Amino acid sequence: MLIVSLLSSTAIGYLLAWVLLPVYKPAWTDLLLKVSLGAGLGAGVTSGFYFLTRILIGPSRAISIATEFLLLASAAAGFWLARHDRIVIAAHAVPRGLLWSLLPAFVVALALAVPLFSDSTASNPYGAWDAWAIWNQRARFLAQPDESWRGAFSPLLNQIAGAGAAHADYPMLLSGYIARCWTWMDSIGDVAAPIATAALFSAATVGVLVSALAILRGWSMAIIAGLILLGTAFQLICPWQYADIPIGFYYVSTFALILLAGADSQRILVLAGLATALPHGPRTKDFSSRCS
Repeated sequence: MLIVSLLSSTAIGYLLAWVLLPVYKPAWTDLLLKVSLGAGLGAGVTSGFYFLTRILIGPSRAISIATEFLLLASAAAGFWLARHDRIVIAAHAVPRGLLWSLLPAFVVALALAVPLFSDSTASNPYGAWDAWAIWNQRARFLAQPDESWRGAFSPLLNQIAGAGAAHADYPMLLSGYIARCWTWMDSIGDVAAPIATAALFSAATVGVLVSALAILRGWSMAIIAGLILLGTAFQLICPWQYADIPIGFYYVSTFALILLAGADSQRILVLAGLATALPHGPRTKDFSSRCS
C-alpha cells in the first residue's frame, strides 16, 4: 500500500503537469521533467487533500483512499481532454563528442548516492532531530483513526517539547503526506513511509534540475548541474527526513517553471504558482484554537 500511495500521488502530479506544460523534445526531457514535477507536486496536493478530507469528513481510511481516487480520476479526465499544440525543442539535448564522458560520471554519482542514502537510513531509520521531534511526531497525530488526530494542533506540544520546540508555525505538508501514507498502509509509525518520502523528494529534486536545464541550456549544462548537486551536502541531508529537501524541491521547481514559461505561457505560470504555494500551508497555528 505504500507503493500504491506513492504511485497515486505521483500520477496525480504527473497528469497535472502534463495538462499545464507543453510537449518537450526529445522525449526523455519531457518524461523526466513531468515525472519529477509530478512526484513533488502530487505529494503536496494529496497532503493538502488528505488534510481537507479529515477536516470536512473525518478520520476514515476508506474515505481518504476513495476521495483521492476521485481526485486521480479528475486528473485523468483533464489529461484525456487536454490538447497540446505547442512543442518545445530542447537546445543541444543530445551530447556530442567528449561531452559523452559526462554521462558515465553522472551515472557513477547516482550509483554512489543510492548506497549512501541506504546506509544512512539503515543506521538511523527515524531520521535526525527535526524528523522525529517535529515532522514525524505530528504525522503520528494526523494519522490517528479517531478524533485524537486533532492533537497535532494542540498548543500543549510546545509545552511538552519545550518553548517553541514543536514549531507550531511550521507548515503541515510533510507531516500530512507521511500521515497519508501511514493511513493507506494502516500502519502508523512504520519507518518505511518517511524514508520513502525523503527518497521521493530527493530524486525529484535532481530530476527537475537536470531536465529543466537540459531544455533551457542543453544536455552538458544539465549533467554538470546534477553532478554539482550530488557532490554537495545535499546527499547528506536527504536521509535525515527533514523538510529542507521538500522545500528545496519546490523552490527549484518554481524557478525552473518560471524560466520555462518565458513570456507566452500562462499555464506554466499557474504550475509555478502552485509550486510556490504548496510548501507554505496549512500551518499548525492556523488550526490550533479550532482543533484543540
